[in-house]
Amino acid sequence: MGIDLVWDSLAYHLPFTALRSGILTKWQFQLHPGLRQLYLGSPVLGDLLRGWLWRLSGRPEAVNLLGVISLLGLVGYLKWAFRLEAGWTLIGLLAIPAVQTAAAGNYLDLPANAMLAALLFAVCDLWINPERYSRPAPWIALLLVAGAAGNIKLHTGVLACLAYLFTIPPFYRILRRSRGGWAKMLPAIFWLGGALLVSVNFIKNSVFHRNPIYPLDVSIAGLHLPGPWTPGIWFKSGGPYDGVPGPISFFLSALEYHSLDGRPIPYTNGMGDVPATSLSAHMGGSFSALLVASICFLILSLIRRRDKWAFTYFICFLICTAIIAFVPNARALRYVMFWMMFLVIGCLVLLQRPDLAGYARGYKIILFGSLAFVTSVTGAIYFTPVWHSMQNEVDRAGVEKLLLQAAVAPGEVICLPTGKDGWDTRFVIYFAPIFHQQLAKVRSYGINEGECGGYNTIPVSAWHS
Repeated sequence: MGIDLVWDSLAYHLPFTALRSGILTKWQFQLHPGLRQLYLGSPVLGDLLRGWLWRLSGRPEAVNLLGVISLLGLVGYLKWAFRLEAGWTLIGLLAIPAVQTAAAGNYLDLPANAMLAALLFAVCDLWINPERYSRPAPWIALLLVAGAAGNIKLHTGVLACLAYLFTIPPFYRILRRSRGGWAKMLPAIFWLGGALLVSVNFIKNSVFHRNPIYPLDVSIAGLHLPGPWTPGIWFKSGGPYDGVPGPISFFLSALEYHSLDGRPIPYTNGMGDVPATSLSAHMGGSFSALLVASICFLILSLIRRRDKWAFTYFICFLICTAIIAFVPNARALRYVMFWMMFLVIGCLVLLQRPDLAGYARGYKIILFGSLAFVTSVTGAIYFTPVWHSMQNEVDRAGVEKLLLQAAVAPGEVICLPTGKDGWDTRFVIYFAPIFHQQLAKVRSYGINEGECGGYNTIPVSAWHS
């Protein structure tokens, strides 16, 4: 319950959450033009859920709970669908550094990736056990995880839509085998509902912006999707891996090549706490020993099982690997942590068979050892209870004194210049009326990021430090 003070959290996660959930109005907090474009194009589900947590608790720190809730939701789904032991599933997931470091933060990567991992297992289940889908419950689960995976983050939404395409063949077979009437209509309704939910953000962007992945400007196979965010903005560049093919940098990151160099703490959320020129910048987060061991147990399971489950899962894992190796910025594993989650959970599922109990015990020892190792080298900071309220942080920064000097009349908009590069928006949320409610009652005011023409301005030198 300590407020996440990293750039992403303060610059746009908290503002987006407050705006979408009505905690702040669009007049009270006028976004930076570049962030406004991201706000218009991004999925809304994650912000709405965090806003609900904020409103329910009355504390902005509660937005951090979405990561933990989504992780527990994935564990619950796997226990219900595949009878996996909840405790060992949770141990396996938290043994992945990218998951452990994100669980208590305010990023949306963990919720989005957890739901995408659940969707992949639901797709596998549809291929392997189509007879289960004569009942509503599995369809409802598929519909819910598809909708969640498609509407939390933009890039996982794209991957969720690709994953949902693979439900078409088994869905078609189910329709052909149905006798007609309600038995045929029920799967059709649920499948179409899932298709609509998983793609709702792309439909919205196509209608309003003529680009399903707005605000990104992308050219794919000769097709140009126009947007204000050119690759220079959204593609990580300027580091030692410029010019290195994406698949190579992804696999180097997965194997943690030089990823721990120069870090006071070996694993952090996003692995970006080193200079951009370092070989370790945005690299690693899989714990390479766990990755190698999981692949070995996966191969062992495939050799011993040789059944429909093993074949289907292995093909799905290969397709996922082939796709995300070419995803821009995939070397930053926090964006694609579902891949490692899918691998670890897949091994637990495949090793469930009674004749593989000995191998399952060995893999569980590796999972527990990996969790213990990652927790120890990080000083257990991601498991240590912390209370650091956003209001205390705002009060400590002393920004209300600046507001009293600037807000000379009720109804005034105060502008905060955002630096020469235009993106220094991290601390603007400190000035939002929600954190200065007594002042806002006496002198209602709004905050503007970066567009200062004609507005009362608080200089950068007075607040950005």
